[in-house]
Amino acid sequence: GSHAVQYRSECRIAHTVSVSQTPSNNSQTESISGSVAVLCAGTSDVAVAEEAAVLLELSGVSQVTRVYDVGVAGIHRLLSNLDKFNRADVVIVCAGMDGALPSVVGGLVQAPVIAVPTSVGYGASFQ
Repeated sequence: GSHAVQYRSECRIAHTVSVSQTPSNNSQTESISGSVAVLCAGTSDVAVAEEAAVLLELSGVSQVTRVYDVGVAGIHRLLSNLDKFNRADVVIVCAGMDGALPSVVGGLVQAPVIAVPTSVGYGASFQ
């Protein structure tokens, strides 16, 4: 079949899709059972979180849940979204270098938590 390149600017990923595939089913791999929740602290972390989420979908993960802008500075937003990520098999947390959000999430869920420190936002100082 014919293929085209799709570029996703929100996470800076280019990938191929079959021209005959529908947008809702663009994964070219077999489906992987299980669920992954991808969280991010603030809007500056969205690109990193979206990169993780898109790569999971392209890899065939059947259920990827996005929960964005739930940093510990607004802990009420995290707690009000707990039902969206509490039942995930794995939780990926993209947040600043301070490690606060992954630590809090690790205390709330039973699933393994993968912390992805971003080089933007609170805790990032490279000068």
